[in-house]
Amino acid sequence: MKNLNTKNIASVILLTLATISIAVSQNTYSVEKIEKLEINGYKAKFNPEGDKVLFTTSNATGLKVYDIAKKEVTEIAETPKAGQGAIITNKEIVFKSQNNLELVDLSTGARTTIQNDKTPGEYLATKEVVETSEFVYVKTNENLDEIILVTKSGGEKHMAPMGRADYLNVALSPDRSKLLFRVSGVGSFITDLNGSVIRELGNVEFPVWLNNEEVIYAEIEDDGYRYISSDLYIDSIQKFERQKLTNTTKAIALYPDISEDQSKVAFSTPNGELYLISLIKE
Repeated sequence: MKNLNTKNIASVILLTLATISIAVSQNTYSVEKIEKLEINGYKAKFNPEGDKVLFTTSNATGLKVYDIAKKEVTEIAETPKAGQGAIITNKEIVFKSQNNLELVDLSTGARTTIQNDKTPGEYLATKEVVETSEFVYVKTNENLDEIILVTKSGGEKHMAPMGRADYLNVALSPDRSKLLFRVSGVGSFITDLNGSVIRELGNVEFPVWLNNEEVIYAEIEDDGYRYISSDLYIDSIQKFERQKLTNTTKAIALYPDISEDQSKVAFSTPNGELYLISLIKE
C-alpha cells in the first residue's frame, strides 16, 4: 500500500477511536430471515427490481443470473474477467469481453457487442439523463491511488482525499452528492465530492450504499491468512447508529449488495456460498 502522510494517519486514528466508542441503538430494520441459496458464486448484484441476482466466480471468470422466485440459473458468459464490474438492470446485463462491451437482453437472450472502452458502470451512467449532479459515475485510476469523478460528457475530476493510497469499493451515493470508499489497510470513509470527510466508518470492508444516509459494510476478523469471522452492519451516517444484520448465522459474510427497494441483502462467503437476507423496514 502507498504511504499516507502523518497528518492523515493521526486523523484516521482519532476518528476510528471515536467511531468504536459509539453505542449501538435504535434499529430501523428487522431481519425477517437469512437463507442459503442453492447456488455457489461470488459478488452477487441485484437488478433494480430485486428479483434477480447476477454473480460470478472467485476469479471473476464467467457470469450467471439467478431468478429468486423461479430458483433458476441462467449462464450468461464463460469468458475470463466477465464478472469484473458487470451490471444487471431490469432489461439487460452489461459486461466487458476483451475490449468490447457485451449487452445481453434478459427477456430474449439476444446479445449485442459494442466497441467501447468504458466500464459497464460508466457506459450505463453516461446514458442516463442526470440533472441534479455534475458527476454521474466514479472510478479509480489503474494504480488505484486516485478517485476519478466522471461527468456525463466524459470530463473527469481527479482527487485523492486521503493522500496517495489504495482506494477500493469507490461508489457515489444514489443522489450523487457523496462518495463512499475504502482505503486499503486504513478504513472506510464517506466524503463530499471535494474530498472533505463527512464520516469515518472505521476499519470495515466492502462498504455499499443502502440509501443516501445509510451504508452496509462487513466487520471482519482474520488471522492474516484467512477469514475467521465477518458480520454485516447497517450504519446511519448522521445518527452514528448501526445495526447488526447477521446475528442468526455463523456464515462469514462478504461482498454485500442491497436491492433497490432495500428489502433484500445478498452476500457470499469465502467458499462461495450465497446467502439472501430479507429485511423489513420498521
